[in-house]
Amino acid sequence: MTSIGNLLVWTIYGLVCAFGIWGIVQYPGDRLIFCFFSLVILAIAYLAVQNSTQYAHFFLGIAWFLGFWVKYLFHQATGAPYHELHGSFDGSNASWDVVLLVVGIGGAGYLVGRLVASPIVNPLTARLLKREIVIPLWWASHRNMIWLISGLLTVSIVVANQGFGILVRGYVAHIVLPWPLGGLFAWMTDIGLALLLSLLLAWDRQSGCGVFRGFFALCIEGALISVSTLSRGVYFFHTLPPLLTEGPRTCRRGGLGPLVILFGIWLVVGIAVPSTITFLRLFGQNVVPTTQAELTASQSANINRPYSDLFGGLWDQFTTVTQLVLIDRWTGLEGVMATVAYPNKGNALLLEAAIQRRSYGTVDVYTKKISGSTFTEENAKKYHFATLAGPIAFLYFSGSLIVVFLGMALISVLISAIEVLWLWLVRDRLLVAMSGLYLALIVLQLSGGLIQSAAGVFAVTGALGGIWLIGSLQQRYWSMSKIA
Repeated sequence: MTSIGNLLVWTIYGLVCAFGIWGIVQYPGDRLIFCFFSLVILAIAYLAVQNSTQYAHFFLGIAWFLGFWVKYLFHQATGAPYHELHGSFDGSNASWDVVLLVVGIGGAGYLVGRLVASPIVNPLTARLLKREIVIPLWWASHRNMIWLISGLLTVSIVVANQGFGILVRGYVAHIVLPWPLGGLFAWMTDIGLALLLSLLLAWDRQSGCGVFRGFFALCIEGALISVSTLSRGVYFFHTLPPLLTEGPRTCRRGGLGPLVILFGIWLVVGIAVPSTITFLRLFGQNVVPTTQAELTASQSANINRPYSDLFGGLWDQFTTVTQLVLIDRWTGLEGVMATVAYPNKGNALLLEAAIQRRSYGTVDVYTKKISGSTFTEENAKKYHFATLAGPIAFLYFSGSLIVVFLGMALISVLISAIEVLWLWLVRDRLLVAMSGLYLALIVLQLSGGLIQSAAGVFAVTGALGGIWLIGSLQQRYWSMSKIA
């Protein structure tokens, strides 16, 4: 590690220690509970960074560090209101003690799951990372054509979505595709196209063609899908994995210059995309209501914001979105706050949320019963809205700390097992990192509907299984050729 890297690491350690001590001094409740909560979350973040090649755990650890520890300290220090709904939580010292205890118990279960799995997962991961993805024999001769077809496929999906309104975040689809095409279309925009382009990037890299074409393609694809679906996050979710896996390789092979170029391109587009989507959400064709009054009024007429609100509206949204992206949008704390305050917890509530399948005109259990939202079934016929609980809050629907601890331990083990399977199938860091981020987002946003959540994981496994089949058939062909 360079001297700059060492300085950065020690600066982060120093800030964490300083804010941790400040948090202990300022915490108005039981300081032992706050210390327990802090140690658990910091241990999760530390393990995430130390074992950064276990990508789902890496992304989850960072998200939980921001969504629990940093978020609590930020709001404690600034007094800023929480943007996410948190039910009837009263903010008393006793209530905060329960919230941090539940989070600490859930985090401890997650850590136990990691520790139980690590004797098997760690050596397996290290061994599998030494393997390399198999490049098809026909790749060199058909490379440009396949890149062109993939580009046309991306453009076709974006054009179809713009024309038919199949998937616009916050809105019910204008045209509902028959099963399973609707789910497949959503999966393609969430992860499918990014996986395809990541595969082509991996084949390019392994064949000596470099990573720039693939990285640019992922940036363009992420930007187009983000704008088309009005999602501020898709661009980052599709470009962070290649930045994480290909950036260090590029730096080792070509010096710091290429890495600076990659990061510069990523950052410029990363600033432009959320700004564009914020404008479209406020003044575009699919205006999204931002207040309860707008939501009520929009049921009978479309929202038309005057352009005289353009500067003020954009500036307010910019400051709000900045706080949301950096702090508040990381799911977890508010879900536990709302669930702690909800009086009717029990196994029946947990089962109801787990088996519910969201569809047209339905509101999920957490949004309807626990979060304090006024979103109704009538609203759900026009808009999609769901404030998210997160896995710890979801498990605490049961009202049992034992369920929270054991459930989080099981989730941790399953994450490790799934990622090892994916790494065995594809033999490539980038593809596993892209899939691992997708898995982390599924876990991070868990509020119920377990079957629908699992469907995305099975689809990724099937896609990676197809990549394994291509490599396996080619290796068999090589073996037969040598025998002949």
